[in-house]
Amino acid sequence: MDRAFSILPKVLNHRGLADAAYSGLILQRASAWIREQLPDYAASLHPSQLKDGVLMIEGSHSIAVAECSQHCQDLLAHLASAVPEAPVRSVRVVRAR
Repeated sequence: MDRAFSILPKVLNHRGLADAAYSGLILQRASAWIREQLPDYAASLHPSQLKDGVLMIEGSHSIAVAECSQHCQDLLAHLASAVPEAPVRSVRVVRAR
């Protein structure tokens, strides 16, 4: 008998929902990473979307944006190991409007 974690990706792909599910998972993992690695700036940084392999993170303060920008490669490495099925090619940190 198949387990749920082996059936779920097949069902999501069949229904065309895999991209949305992986995007949500990546946003959640990125938020958790920010809370763990950048706790002083976590309230100011919010992963907003994943589109075409680019993870967008919005920051409400310029200092938080600068700090997060310096750690983009670490976040990419973490996401590559945590969610290998959904490749993130780059991280873009922008100032929120």
